[in-house]
Amino acid sequence: MGYAVDDEELYPGVRCIAAPIRGYDGSVLASLGISGPATRLQSEVIPRLGRIVMKYAQEVSRRLGYLF
Repeated sequence: MGYAVDDEELYPGVRCIAAPIRGYDGSVLASLGISGPATRLQSEVIPRLGRIVMKYAQEVSRRLGYLF
């Protein structure tokens, strides 16, 4: 499981980081993400924030019965 980054692709000046939430069968049910101004979500913090977003998306997935 990984994360995706929207690097000002949809809205100029906005960056987003998201990870999938999976159901018991592995299908993607939703996503968990954060968004903010590109000036605050600078490229050097994206890997750290990506790991945090993945951690919580994995926890929700576990609670829904997904086994990694």
